[in-house]
Amino acid sequence: MAEERKEQERKRMIAEEKQRRQNEIDERRRKEEVRMGWRRWARKNGAGASTKGSVRIAVRLPNGGRVVKMLEETATLTTLYMFVDTQLIPAELAVQDDLSSPPENEYEAVGVEATIEMRLAAEGKNTDEWWGFRLVLAYPRMAIPWQKDTKVGQVESLRGGAQVVVELLGTPAREQDTDSNGDGDDGYHTEDSE
Repeated sequence: MAEERKEQERKRMIAEEKQRRQNEIDERRRKEEVRMGWRRWARKNGAGASTKGSVRIAVRLPNGGRVVKMLEETATLTTLYMFVDTQLIPAELAVQDDLSSPPENEYEAVGVEATIEMRLAAEGKNTDEWWGFRLVLAYPRMAIPWQKDTKVGQVESLRGGAQVVVELLGTPAREQDTDSNGDGDDGYHTEDSE
């Protein structure tokens, strides 16, 4: 009888652990869906649409691609982060299918940047987790953390332009430097590499 109880307890613990893992997976998926909804809403509502400005920011994406963004010195880090964020939307998700209103109803659209900042304020200290990435100056390697109301012209490392790398959080940096074949070729060639 004691053995039977032990076996039942073991089975119950295994079932509970399996259910806990499934709940974690479901919650992660739900958060990813909501997050992608925010990205797509920002893209549809013009996040980073302007191509004019005096500050040239070259952005290296996690997939090895590069995009260039021109910003005014008065643009905020929110504008830069939103632009990068919209670059992480998979190509198969068409712009015309993006959301017209914020994915979470408690946020009234008062402009893309202001709405995103309200959402981030609600997030508290977990803004890195919400963005899901960090911007890092290519050389010298230095993080450019998101800060509300900080102008691009106020960030010394961005004045006059910069090259930044997008580092996905939770992904080892070395994995991001390799292409899909894993051979380490990031697609960027210099005179020395030829």
